Amino acid sequence: MVALADVRDALSTRLNTATGIYATQYDGTASVTPAPSVGYVEKDFDPTTATGITVGISPEMERDGLYVVRLYSP
Repeated sequence: MVALADVRDALSTRLNTATGIYATQYDGTASVTPAPSVGYVEKDFDPTTATGITVGISPEMERDGLYVVRLYSP
């Protein structure tokens, strides 16, 4: 099973290597107010639900989440 932190880190790494977006990035927990003339990216991973599922004889949990990316232009 993949940990949610691993998923968040993988998506964040992928976003950091993407081209054509603003270099300034904040996570969703930061309380910042950039200057209006600065474009930036805000990213957050929201683990939303956990559902019990059964596969074979060992019960497991299925977890969902949303990786939210907001792009703010100047």
